[in-house]
Amino acid sequence: MKIKLISLMTIGFAFLLITAFAAKHKPTVYIIGDSTIAKDGGLIEGWGVPIATFFDTTKIIVENDARGGRSSRSFRYEGLWQKVVNKLQPGDYVLMQFGHNDGGEIDGDKYRASLKGIGNEEQEITRPDGSKERVHTYGWYMRKYIDEAKAKGAIPIVCSPIPRNEWENSKVIRNKTNYGGWAKEVSHTEGAYFIDLNTLIADKYDQMGAKIVKQFFPQDHTHTSPAGATLNAGMVVKGIQNLKECPLRNFLREEDPSFLITNYGAIGDGKILNTKTIQNTIDWCAAEGGGTVIVPSGIFLSGAIFLKQGVNLMIEKDGTLKGTTNLADYPLVATRWEGTECQWTSAFINAFHMTGFHLTGEGTIDGSGEAWVQNGIIASKQADYSKLSDRERYGRPRLIAIQDCKNVIISGLRMHNEACWCLFVLYSHNVSVHNLTIRAEHNIPMSDGIDIDSSKGVHVSGCNIDVNDDCISIKSGKDEEGRRIGRSAEDILIEKCTFRYGHGGVAMGSEMSGGIKNVEIRNCIAEDDNWAPIRFKSQPSRGGVVENITYRNIILRNTRKAFEFNMAWRMVNPRPASNPLPLVRNIKIINVSGTVQSVGDIRGLAGSPITNVDFKNCQITAQTGFILNHVKNIDLSGLKLNVAKGQSIIHTK
Repeated sequence: MKIKLISLMTIGFAFLLITAFAAKHKPTVYIIGDSTIAKDGGLIEGWGVPIATFFDTTKIIVENDARGGRSSRSFRYEGLWQKVVNKLQPGDYVLMQFGHNDGGEIDGDKYRASLKGIGNEEQEITRPDGSKERVHTYGWYMRKYIDEAKAKGAIPIVCSPIPRNEWENSKVIRNKTNYGGWAKEVSHTEGAYFIDLNTLIADKYDQMGAKIVKQFFPQDHTHTSPAGATLNAGMVVKGIQNLKECPLRNFLREEDPSFLITNYGAIGDGKILNTKTIQNTIDWCAAEGGGTVIVPSGIFLSGAIFLKQGVNLMIEKDGTLKGTTNLADYPLVATRWEGTECQWTSAFINAFHMTGFHLTGEGTIDGSGEAWVQNGIIASKQADYSKLSDRERYGRPRLIAIQDCKNVIISGLRMHNEACWCLFVLYSHNVSVHNLTIRAEHNIPMSDGIDIDSSKGVHVSGCNIDVNDDCISIKSGKDEEGRRIGRSAEDILIEKCTFRYGHGGVAMGSEMSGGIKNVEIRNCIAEDDNWAPIRFKSQPSRGGVVENITYRNIILRNTRKAFEFNMAWRMVNPRPASNPLPLVRNIKIINVSGTVQSVGDIRGLAGSPITNVDFKNCQITAQTGFILNHVKNIDLSGLKLNVAKGQSIIHTK
């Protein structure tokens, strides 16, 4: 009797412990799958990365264990699934998607294909190391994931593979008969939740159209950009919401609410100052858990505003945010100015230390640049002008500053008359910039279109730029400080843009001391009177390496030059040369053609020649030829020149 009593007490005590543990346990949703879910780190990203922003992470943990290149078979064979199983606890979730890598021969080079179908067929193969492996069907592996998750008390949710960017008759091609259909059938037979992600996303893509959807696939028809990943993650969330009995729905954040600035007192008459009102709207939106601050029709005058985590900004058509011309309306912030970290004038719109936000709409952001120029002219005529600080003389605000941010989408807007650089992206990761129209009058100095500074994974597409400096400039800090900080600008894709008037199309530097690498500019047009669409700028003091830069499929329409490489650019008050000197190497110029006034020039340094420049299938018609100075290993065999005056190629050293 005593033994029974002790046993009952022990069981009761154990039950209390388990109950207490369950009450304290914070569930985790484990995500498994392939590269369409995983984090790549380059220009592509899977939906498993941004999906965490859709959950209330105070209540649930989101862990992305997906791995690129894996199939339902190889994810298990390599032990990746066992690592997840070892962590599973009752009340957790497993969100899974496989199928993109399951096709092919089962003993192919990567040994990842599964047998087709959902039956119990199996086949033994010999791997390269001589070991034997029994290969099963796709359905067999999926059943194992489902059943083993259930055995641990977790809740499995199966997603069909996402659609590829493949179209037929203006519709995305669906996958319902093989892996999509097999995933659904296995889910039903094993009692798991199922999300027809293929259909959800394909329907959304159909609605958006092929032209827009193509922007979400920067390198192939399967892998998405961060913007595409965010869209797909939203479709996964929609699928979870449709699972009426699935408790994972309870951990989703509420849909982002909208905050109309006029509901909080903003007046769009172009006269009333709205800085405080708009900032209060942003602050309130953030305090309420996030959402979208909306600028409606009207002209809303404001000084600097600062976005906060969870807050998106959308400017509606016929809506304008217009910057004031009072320097006091733009406080000092810690930033980088002309390649050096310092306290400097804030931008008009500022986003610092934010993750996963959108700046979108069909409206306009106006920097009042011409008025700033006129104010400067008036001030320069005053007796005490020489006593003014550098900030008072030159500290005009940039239009938009994105700093220390990641997973950013900026699209659709009109940028007008920036007082200084238009869009400034600093120390940021995974930034997508699409379909901006940027215009600045040609009397506004330093009115760069887009400046990408020490940032990684930036994708710019469909932008139309006409400014009074470089249309796009890529930078990474200046001189000794830039080398010490050592943050490169890398993994950058610029495509389908039009460069109108400007000092350069896409320029590297001149602040390049932290390095610039892995940049491709493709399928762009440089219009009449752009100074130098393909441009490299540096100074002997810079140091740093610019390498692996490709310009591909560029059309030149009567630009001033085609090419400008200048390693001693703008030598005003020069600083001592660095040791080692700056280096530019491994440049590919492919399918660049058109008419220019001058072919241009490549001018390296005596101690650091520009190295490994390769021309392929380029045809240039020009008035004057190509000047080469301190260049090493240049392949001109793919450059056809038709020069009206003088020599086509002029070697000066």
